[in-house]
Amino acid sequence: MEVFLVRHLEIPSYEKGVCVGQSDVALTETGLANIQPLAETLADLEPEVIITSDLQRCKKLAEAIGSCLNLQIEVNPEWREINFGEWENREWEELRENDPENVKKWIDDYVHVTPPEGESFFQLFERVGNQLMDLTRREKKRIIIVTHSGAIRSALCFALGIPLDRSFSLEISYGAIAGLHYLNDRWSLFRLTNQL
Repeated sequence: MEVFLVRHLEIPSYEKGVCVGQSDVALTETGLANIQPLAETLADLEPEVIITSDLQRCKKLAEAIGSCLNLQIEVNPEWREINFGEWENREWEELRENDPENVKKWIDDYVHVTPPEGESFFQLFERVGNQLMDLTRREKKRIIIVTHSGAIRSALCFALGIPLDRSFSLEISYGAIAGLHYLNDRWSLFRLTNQL
């Protein structure tokens, strides 16, 4: 089995220092302009299945890949980004001023500490790991998943046994493609491309 994990294209909120996880933000004009070229590149991989997070920044790319191949997409909210709860759509600078204690706890141990009403990185890791293992029970063996940087980092940590506190040593830019191979109950990484 080959699984290609693809990060969505550019969104504006990160540029402004806004905490974006499961907020359904739109792509920038640059992100929209890059959809078709990236979709054509991904269509050349000849996937049998296209899965996407249900957030629009992922769905638009998945739909474009599906259109290239005349293939229906599967929408799965389990491939969403981490849930930042009460911190969603707030500026990090404002959070540091108004919720310094919780922000410090989270920065010190983002793997286990949960933002208020949100999700820890470990919970994201478990959610994504379960989805990866579900894929191994499918008959179709060439799969593209359009998702988010946190989900991709979690998947790579799960597949490769990378400690979660080292996950940010993996650079996952907009439009990045990570290729995982599954054979004889083992995952291996055969591609990591940050092309945009």
